[in-house]
Amino acid sequence: LKRECAQREFCVQYRETDLDFLHRLAAEEGLVYHFVHQAGKHTLFFSDDSQSLSKLDSPVPWNALSGG
Repeated sequence: LKRECAQREFCVQYRETDLDFLHRLAAEEGLVYHFVHQAGKHTLFFSDDSQSLSKLDSPVPWNALSGG
């Protein structure tokens, strides 16, 4: 992280999954996350700067008619 997140005085997880709780807090702080998977080891990285993320090897195809 390039900046320190403010310490919360009070924080509640209520009627949301652990993943939804993580997503909500990360969004409030302007954070994104990704995993790096290696044999026998998986690491979770948080970032507040998109420039620190690695670039994709190729573009992600867009299909406007995918129906999702």
